[in-house]
Amino acid sequence: MDYQLLYIYMPLLKSEEEKQIFADLYNEVKNTCLNIALKITNNHAMAEDILHDVFIKIIKNKDTIFSVNQEQRKAYAYKSTVNRARDLISSHDEKLKDQLDEDVETADDFDLCYIVEKEEAYQKLITCIKALPLIYRVPFDMRYAQDMKNYEIAKELGITENTVSKRIIKAKLKLRDMMDKGA
Repeated sequence: MDYQLLYIYMPLLKSEEEKQIFADLYNEVKNTCLNIALKITNNHAMAEDILHDVFIKIIKNKDTIFSVNQEQRKAYAYKSTVNRARDLISSHDEKLKDQLDEDVETADDFDLCYIVEKEEAYQKLITCIKALPLIYRVPFDMRYAQDMKNYEIAKELGITENTVSKRIIKAKLKLRDMMDKGA
């Protein structure tokens, strides 16, 4: 979803405080909400529509939603995303609704929090990988994103297999350190 969509919503809010609260929420949950909607619908266009509907709903209910803390706002956005996806699916495809009922309807708040936390951890990991120095990121990416073997990486980069192995280990150590520090 395009970041510029945030500016479509801003004229619907009156005060600068409301705009700031909304912008903070939008920036914090938009990717996770989109991913939740994508997982449920398996359709990017539908997921974007769901996300738009959720943010419009937040604006319509801003007096209530903006009066709670950020964690509660995030939970509301995530739950609204799941509910809107369920509603949309039920109106479009009964078969998908049956699958969703098995997977999502039975999920309690703990399950939803687990999904959200898992998604947030994944996003944090991606950010940390992107922050790795190239000397470690390239072999790490080749190994895990491209599923290459160490000897293939060594040949491609013109270095020894031992060097590839050491750089991947170093990348893992750096990632663990960054994740622990909350980078």
